[in-house]
Amino acid sequence: MNSPLSNTKERIISIDIIRGFALIGIFFVNIPSMFMPDFYYHFEYVGIDRFIRLIYDMFIQTKFYTIFAFLFGVSGFYFMKSIENKGLSP
Repeated sequence: MNSPLSNTKERIISIDIIRGFALIGIFFVNIPSMFMPDFYYHFEYVGIDRFIRLIYDMFIQTKFYTIFAFLFGVSGFYFMKSIENKGLSP
């Protein structure tokens, strides 16, 4: 079985799947701002709407950016390790 850091040119499918999930999530959470920018940014949230918006921002919208940024770092790590395995300096 090949290690993720082996010298082969195989892709790590699980990272690609999670990256695709993060990109789709980023797309979906940005749909309201693409189609209704004035309503989306100038709407004052009150009562339960404010609570729902807080939960949405904390647990949905910002998580996809975090996942994507983390996977960017993981991919950079694997890239540097593959360069080191070939005997080159990263």
